[in-house]
Order: sequence, then C-alpha cells, then structure tokens
Amino acid sequence: MFHVQTIATADEMERAYDIRYNVFSVEQGFDPSIDKDDTDAVSTHFLLYANKDATAAVENAIGVARLYEYHGDSDKTIKVGKIGRVAVLKSGRFGGAGTALMKGVEEEAKRQGFSMLKLHAQTQAERFYSVCGFVVEGDIFDEEGAPHVLMIKKL
Repeated sequence: MFHVQTIATADEMERAYDIRYNVFSVEQGFDPSIDKDDTDAVSTHFLLYANKDATAAVENAIGVARLYEYHGDSDKTIKVGKIGRVAVLKSGRFGGAGTALMKGVEEEAKRQGFSMLKLHAQTQAERFYSVCGFVVEGDIFDEEGAPHVLMIKKL
C-alpha cells in the first residue's frame, strides 16, 4: 500500500521541506527557522507515498524522514545512524503510514551498513517508535522547547 523512496531531485527535497514545515511549524508550533540545518546536506532523505506507484507525483508524498551517520558515540566499532525529521501529514496518518516510512528508512540504514539507529523522539511519539522496535535510553530532555527521549534500535 505504501511506497518509500530516497529523495533524488530538488523538487522532491522541496516537497520534503513542505511536509516538515506543515507538520513541525504549522501543526506543532516549532519555529520554522530551526527546520533546515547543515545536517540536511549529509543526510539521506526519504519521501513516503500512499501507494506503490514508484512514479507517483512528488506533490502526492505524505511523509518524510532523514538518516545520517552519527559520530557522537565513544564506541567507534559500530556504525550508528541517526533518524530525524520524521513527519507524516495529518491527512496521511492512517493504516500504517508511519510504520511503513520507518521500515523504509531502516532498510536503507541496513544497506548503508549501520548496526544501530538512534533518534530523539517527542514523548508524544514514544509509543509509536516502541512499536517500530526502538527502546528508550536515558531520561526525558528538552529539545526546542518540547520533551524528548533518546531511543535506540539495534539492527
């Protein structure tokens, strides 16, 4: 039912930014100036479509995420990926859309050789990420004025 693909064009990246803006700034109230950052340039970005048609028009994308190599761990024997900017439009939150997006990101993470994934989850989304196999590590912390938890998943 869903299709996840990596972003390859400027139009696709603009759609990703549109989705991020709608979810994080319009819906959740985060300052839009914090959305685009230097990490975008070193990330693999993903779009989620509500159908399996790989030629779907970019404007039909309903979700987005990014994945990049995390260098903050002291254990350099494993390759760790960090997932961020996970967002699904409110109108697209149905029937496993978010789960499909996370599965697509995880498949690409394995392809890139990551053996662990990390993410900073808003506490309101902790249950969702738990269903996706992530576990909480540590205490709640503030990120951009919202409570978050570090979650990890071994691949």
